[in-house]
Amino acid sequence: MARGDNSRDDGDGVREFEEGYKPSRGLVIGGISLVVAVVFIFSNTNDTEVQFLFWSATVNLWAALLLAVVLGLGGGYFLGRRRRARREEPQP
Repeated sequence: MARGDNSRDDGDGVREFEEGYKPSRGLVIGGISLVVAVVFIFSNTNDTEVQFLFWSATVNLWAALLLAVVLGLGGGYFLGRRRRARREEPQP
């Protein structure tokens, strides 16, 4: 068992969590949000026209929504990393 790992494998390939394991609130909220986003995205299958600056294209709505979610998650991830790096810088 790896350090910090709350699961065990009894040899049958099935991992079981020890009784004390509790997922964090952020993990639960993130998981629920991801499921809701995926259901919403794939429920919208119509074609739509997307315009960005001087480009225009007709795409599936689910593809445009998926792209928006991926770009939003990526931007949030990198902004969060930047904020953490600033906090960890030593103060003069």
